[in-house]
Amino acid sequence: MTKFLYKILDYANIEHHDCENVEKNLNVEYGEKGFELLTVIDMGENNSNKYGKSSRYRYIFKKNEN
Repeated sequence: MTKFLYKILDYANIEHHDCENVEKNLNVEYGEKGFELLTVIDMGENNSNKYGKSSRYRYIFKKNEN
């Protein structure tokens, strides 16, 4: 049976990072750990993460555990 590990990250939009640059940065960082960027979800302009920081975009990563 194939096992997958998922990581969901609400990236804090400090200094209003460009979505494309953030996506590339996270893909490289997580890619080195074997994660693949599956999708980016636009959560809306007034969304915040669990730390109260503005976090418009949610990134979902997947890694094959086998």
